[in-house]
Amino acid sequence: MEFSDEAIAGFAALLAIGSWEAWRPHAASATGFGRRWASNIIVYAAGVCAAGWLVASIFGPAWRTGLPEAPDLPLGAAALALGILVFDLERYWIHRLLHGIPILWRCYALHHSDRELDVSTGYRHHPFEVVVVALVLPLSAVALGISGAVFVAYGAVDVVAAVFQHGNIKIPRWLERVLVPIVVTPGMHRIHHSIERSEADTNFGQIFSFWDRLFATYTPPKLDGSRIEFGIAEFTRPADQRLTAMMLTPFLVGTRSVQRAG
Repeated sequence: MEFSDEAIAGFAALLAIGSWEAWRPHAASATGFGRRWASNIIVYAAGVCAAGWLVASIFGPAWRTGLPEAPDLPLGAAALALGILVFDLERYWIHRLLHGIPILWRCYALHHSDRELDVSTGYRHHPFEVVVVALVLPLSAVALGISGAVFVAYGAVDVVAAVFQHGNIKIPRWLERVLVPIVVTPGMHRIHHSIERSEADTNFGQIFSFWDRLFATYTPPKLDGSRIEFGIAEFTRPADQRLTAMMLTPFLVGTRSVQRAG
């Protein structure tokens, strides 16, 4: 499995969840999706290019060769499951640090500043944040002896999970209740994008939801149909959603007076 497989998985998930949103949305969109989708994906593409260049510059073209080969089955299946759990636990703590450390929050705030929540939000990550995650995960894989195949497999599952969680999709309440003890659902993740910081600083899970229960950061999804206001209080102006302003978000965090939309 190569990087192209991650890209294919992400594109397939984008099409599938995007179609689901059009067919059965959770909530009506307040804005047209065209410009917003384009901005979210462009800023992410810039981050992927920057991260790819930096990783190649630091580790060299053969950086993946530093990762051990995947063992044969049945050890391979156990290694895959264990590796995915380890990476997901690491992503949980990276996520908490992105919220808790001011300089990292500057890198991450763009993702939370989206006033809508749909599949494109899963790609709304500033290049600074993409670079941070891109450097940490391969280093930890080498340090922990996790195979390159497991590393790429986790990336493919992760990108599909991110698209699913951010989807503006309506799913039956019973299915939400069945899934949420194990995986992060759209209902659970919507709480994390609340404009209320006390809610946004919960539900940090990347793929699996049980990390939040284990570390006491879980807030249950609102299944009563109540609408959640998304975003960050200091970035509620329409101009904040323009591509140029999005790229400047890390430099503007903490410089604005709080202005809640009426």
